[in-house]
Amino acid sequence: MRLLYRTSTSFERLACLLAAAVLAGCASTPAPFDAPAHSAQPCVEHAAAWDRAVTEAGVVDAQHARVPGFSYLRVDRFLAAHPAAGEGAPGAAAWVQALRALDREARGIEL
Repeated sequence: MRLLYRTSTSFERLACLLAAAVLAGCASTPAPFDAPAHSAQPCVEHAAAWDRAVTEAGVVDAQHARVPGFSYLRVDRFLAAHPAAGEGAPGAAAWVQALRALDREARGIEL
């Protein structure tokens, strides 16, 4: 009995080699949370230094209050009373974006 087999083409060999390389590459990459690529610490420190300098100069924007513990957020009366203020509330992401926008505006005034 004669064994039938066909020879692989160079395209099939290349495809197999590429698939093996991709699988090997995926197996060797670290998990995304094992080694963070960057830290937000320098940004937090910069914002804290800015806040100290503004406070010492006496030019704090009184219209938008700082959110304690979150130096990159400011709040006004409307956003403080907004229903999205609760954790997990619908629209919470947009609410945080509005808080960030107030911070940018306040820092521009303080500058």
